[in-house]
Amino acid sequence: MDFCEAISKKLDALHIRHLYLPARYASSLVTLHNANINLQFNETVLLVHLNGSIASINVFKWTENGYKEIFHKRININGKENAKLLRDEILGESNPRKIVLVCISKDKTLVKFLRKVLKSNKLIAFDSIPNTYGNVFDDIAKWMFDKSFIKYHIIPMCERNFLFSSAIGKKTFPFLFLEHSESLPFKKTCYVSRCNEKIIYGDDSDEKKHEIIAVEKRCHQNKLIVTVDMNNFIKVKHETIIFPQFEAFAMSLTSKHSNMQIPVIGILNGISVICLRENGGYKFLDSWNGVYGKELAISFDETKPKFFEDAFKALLQKPSFGVYDLIKIMSMSPNNIEIDGKWKFTLTKDSNNPIFLEFNTFEKTTKLSTPAFLMAMLFRQHLKAIKTEIGEKCSEIGICIFDNFNENERIRAEKQLKESCKMLKIECRFVRV
Repeated sequence: MDFCEAISKKLDALHIRHLYLPARYASSLVTLHNANINLQFNETVLLVHLNGSIASINVFKWTENGYKEIFHKRININGKENAKLLRDEILGESNPRKIVLVCISKDKTLVKFLRKVLKSNKLIAFDSIPNTYGNVFDDIAKWMFDKSFIKYHIIPMCERNFLFSSAIGKKTFPFLFLEHSESLPFKKTCYVSRCNEKIIYGDDSDEKKHEIIAVEKRCHQNKLIVTVDMNNFIKVKHETIIFPQFEAFAMSLTSKHSNMQIPVIGILNGISVICLRENGGYKFLDSWNGVYGKELAISFDETKPKFFEDAFKALLQKPSFGVYDLIKIMSMSPNNIEIDGKWKFTLTKDSNNPIFLEFNTFEKTTKLSTPAFLMAMLFRQHLKAIKTEIGEKCSEIGICIFDNFNENERIRAEKQLKESCKMLKIECRFVRV
């Protein structure tokens, strides 16, 4: 691939359009061209190329963008197989509109056997591949200049198995896998927590050939934009995300709440920051990671609960031993809970509590807690940090929720946050900026 990429750079510099075509697609295009099949959308064609005793099988579906490969495999045939079983193996679960057989094998007995196996009114058979590559290349060139010309276009697929993982120490945690079934061009945006140490990716089992990206800590999220172009060349763009709501938080509190003196906790996307009044204005609490804040997560994998970044790292290894996304859960209607696929804790209820979080603990048992109680555990850590800074226990805190909730979601979240504060015997005020 390095050689191909080097050639592509030269061609790009000369403004020459080009396309790398896998060998199996080249032969498939020639076969489709010679068979001259007209399919309706979502109909399929099955191609069988017999070369020696190896049968290459491809199934293509006709789409609005051209032919999309939905299945391919290779099998060895010796002519002694049960005809029905072999036919079932070749067709699999497909029900093609047409079957096209191309035999390059010199074994006439094997050719005759395979014709018999696939015999039907759907079958189109060739004893060789007619030399029409020139016409096929013309069609490819037409498509490169006019994307609406799709009669003999095969949609490129990802030919490389890219694996992306985050890492803490020597332990890795996969978060994105690009398979052969991905149509090209491909683009995906991923967000990686700053609690990780690095991001590792590659398509080779040899770890020495993997690319490594250092995770940026001085931000709220790390953003990866992964693209794979039509020629299977990958590009990975790494960006850092700073939440503008947090960036302007202290200044907004100072300008819009000039008479307010209480500590204020800002919450957005599972991260909290703390602002304290100092010298006539609000400033971020440095011991709470300043404008970058801390992750609102708890882990119960050990006797003493872990919080924030320590909890996040523990949850990567034991995802069912803790909780997060508490504000998001608080905002949900008990009658319309939207389960996030990444959650490894479960949501349940009883007659007195419409929402319970159930999770594993170090005691090898499961535990039930309400979102309000778990948030009170997190708020207690906030209050400790505030007391350490100002030298006394505060009697009231402000809470500013930046998450994009509708009015009903905000009311539900605020109601439960009040319960959390009540458990800690502290007053709370909801602040808007």
